[in-house]
Amino acid sequence: MLPHRVAEYIARHALFGPGEGILVAVSGGPDSVALLCCLSELGGEWGLDLTVGHVNHQLRGNESDEDEAFVAGLARRLDIPFVSRRVDVRARASAGGDSVEMAARDLRRRALAEMASERGASRVALGHTADDQAETILLNVVRGTGARGLRGMLPASRGGRVRPLLGIRRSEATAYLESRAQPYRSDSTNQSREALRNRIRNELLPAWVYAELGDPVEAWGRLAERMRLEDEALTWAADQFLSESRTESRGGEGDICCIPLQRLAGLPEAVGMLVLRRACERAAGGLHGLSLAHVRELWRMVGSARV
Repeated sequence: MLPHRVAEYIARHALFGPGEGILVAVSGGPDSVALLCCLSELGGEWGLDLTVGHVNHQLRGNESDEDEAFVAGLARRLDIPFVSRRVDVRARASAGGDSVEMAARDLRRRALAEMASERGASRVALGHTADDQAETILLNVVRGTGARGLRGMLPASRGGRVRPLLGIRRSEATAYLESRAQPYRSDSTNQSREALRNRIRNELLPAWVYAELGDPVEAWGRLAERMRLEDEALTWAADQFLSESRTESRGGEGDICCIPLQRLAGLPEAVGMLVLRRACERAAGGLHGLSLAHVRELWRMVGSARV
């Protein structure tokens, strides 16, 4: 049964434990509805304090409102508290110059974090599946990425976001709902070619299968897991190096990292570049605007200074 497999994945990656408060992000689509049903089944056994959180992006008129009403009704039937937020994605995209997709993601993350905080939830559970993982990695490849982009989405990431279905196929989630006679909503915009993710999902991945290159979701999933483990090792090595360097706090303005040049130059390139990336993150309080090209240039300057 799917809930049992989801429970094993949660335990293997230590996503959360008994008694924790979980905000389950539910759009109304099959993946998030399957996640909610699984966690509802596990909730009693694990003593989970579940809340259903829904973000209305207001992008599809009545359809968006019907999604919200559907999720509210499902939460009521499962006897789980329901909270929601409405966000103005088009206004945000217009003001910030972002794509609608990027604006929706940013507003959704912020809204979910706010709802989790208000409910005292320590985790936000998202319904991303193995199929979403393959699509995300291919998106990163198309846009240009380094090793970190090839690891795809993590089982657990910043802000308490966890992905209990990341080891589950989308078709398995749908089959699970059908076995329960549980309805779900379909997003009409998923068929639009406007969003790059839709073209990858509806055209590129099926073409991969048609060309008899094997199962793309399984192939990209294996790569993601391998890159995740390698990234953990590199990050550990970089943090060990930084822990031996002098760091001065500037309060809310970030930290000053004093790194011995000769020791830095003696590191393997992959570790050295990650040290620089982590140091920049500490100094600036984030990575906004820092690209792989910037880090490569910093590493080149380190090499030039050593000569």
